[in-house]
Amino acid sequence: MLYHNQCNGSRPTATSVSGPFSSAGAGDVFEQTPGRDRFKDYLESNGLKLTGQRQRILRVFMRQQEPMSAENILAAAGGAESGISLSTLYRALNHLQCAGLARRIQLGAGSALYEAVHGHCCQLVCEKCGRRIPVSNPYLESMREVAARQEGFELHHCTAQFYGLCPSCQQARDIEKSRSTTPAT
Repeated sequence: MLYHNQCNGSRPTATSVSGPFSSAGAGDVFEQTPGRDRFKDYLESNGLKLTGQRQRILRVFMRQQEPMSAENILAAAGGAESGISLSTLYRALNHLQCAGLARRIQLGAGSALYEAVHGHCCQLVCEKCGRRIPVSNPYLESMREVAARQEGFELHHCTAQFYGLCPSCQQARDIEKSRSTTPAT
């Protein structure tokens, strides 16, 4: 699996949106969405607005518990009936990545999953089966804070992935290895 961010420093282009998800009258339902303020700040700093469609995508996206495909995120957001097209979703996902709220997981053959980034995140990732194991370790947390402090850096969020093989995949590999080295009788 390969993680990457498609932000290249260029300013995204603004698009005009009207209809049932325009930002006017969006209400307080989105006020408590995790990451809303960060996303809004990112958009505004790039000359964009937090439209109703983007708010709906953000709300659905930040509530997901597992990485999801763009198609599944769109379905959870109400699909085409909601007035959100797949291209609008992909643009919003790119903005979420640039704002540090989303991570794209490239699976190969052009397919990808997207997962929400909530604050600081550290995971062990199995390169064979894709299993993700969250890691909470005081040493890693201290190292993150010390590194930021030494550089005079105001840390907003941090992600770290350690790649290898989970215990199940190690066991499967070892069994396969022992079968291939055992002489046939």
